[in-house]
Amino acid sequence: MILIDVVYMLFIFLTLYFTILFLVIFFDNKHAIMEGSFPKKYPHLTIIMPVWNKAKEVSEAISLIKKSVYPKDKLHILVIDDGSTDTSVSILKKIKGIKLIISKQNNGKANAVNTALKQVKTELVAVIDGDSYIEKNALAYMANMIQQDQTVGAVTSAITARRADSFLQKLQDIEYSIIVWVRKLLQSVESIYVTPGPLAMYRTAVVKEVGGFDPKNITEDIEIAWRIMYHGYKIRLSLQSRAKVDAHKKFYPWWRQRLRWSMGGIQTLLKYKHTLFSSKYGMLGKFVTPFFLLSVITSLSGFAIFVYSIFLIILRVLYWFIAPTMMAQNLGDAFLLPNVFMFFGVIIFILSLVYLYFGLNTMENRRHFNIRKLGFIEIICYLTFYVTIFPVILLVAMYRIARGDMSWC
Repeated sequence: MILIDVVYMLFIFLTLYFTILFLVIFFDNKHAIMEGSFPKKYPHLTIIMPVWNKAKEVSEAISLIKKSVYPKDKLHILVIDDGSTDTSVSILKKIKGIKLIISKQNNGKANAVNTALKQVKTELVAVIDGDSYIEKNALAYMANMIQQDQTVGAVTSAITARRADSFLQKLQDIEYSIIVWVRKLLQSVESIYVTPGPLAMYRTAVVKEVGGFDPKNITEDIEIAWRIMYHGYKIRLSLQSRAKVDAHKKFYPWWRQRLRWSMGGIQTLLKYKHTLFSSKYGMLGKFVTPFFLLSVITSLSGFAIFVYSIFLIILRVLYWFIAPTMMAQNLGDAFLLPNVFMFFGVIIFILSLVYLYFGLNTMENRRHFNIRKLGFIEIICYLTFYVTIFPVILLVAMYRIARGDMSWC
């Protein structure tokens, strides 16, 4: 058995395992996916909004917070400008009903949030990006969910694309919707691994207990979630709490964002590698860190199979046109892999379509997403072209980390 056979079988096993696992979790919990209601009692809530060069977006973002159904006497908005070089500060100074902190230099989002966190006295605190657009019921649903269980340290929201006009934005719309669906399924096994920056709510005492956000991590929203779990707290996701973000229109900004996500995920995995497969750390050790590690292995093994398959295609062309008699015997066994790959590839593709259908259909039923706006081409391109870029991003991320280059992407 050659190495490529081992890599191939590993890829097939992991892909089938996780696809079937998530489908089983979905069918076992599909009636409980949509949950939540308004709280009977609203606790005081502080919104922390870190802003850096968001002059075009911040006014609308704050306006939507003010339109929230959350009682105005219980809602406090704390905006910290992190050294903006555009007109953000002058715009913020004109907005009434907020408390503004101005930093003369850019210290990064984690430092900005930690600075603001020192002034928070309320029971709950939510972090909202300066270019996030929340729906009016979002904060109320999240506050109710976090109050239902005292062991819940944070509640995250459903992040979706605001617009899906271009082809790339439509692919991102699919991606965001599937990500939300998967994270909601992971709640069933207490394994939500991120509290994304566009909108997440925390118990103030818990965030302060765990030491605030890590300024050394380029994806502080992933790291804080792992640290909350590390200290024994749970994380929930409210599908009814929606926040929209602007999907990238051009490839390069999209690439930079996904590269940062990959680098931050690996950085966090390395930080918490000691929890791997350890029941001492609850589901963080038993599922989250193994899931992340196996996802990396799956991605890299899939990419290896892809490259090897391309190599065999090229070799086959050379075989037919250059030396058919000389290479016939040597290539006899080599053609077995593409045939096996085709068989299992079809199975994986069909399961992926089923997986995608239930995910998108669930999101559509929850009014996050409109599958009718998508065509067959977008869905096929997502499953074939779009997802195959991620192993390349992962390799670049690993290379940069190996070089010690953790600069903001």
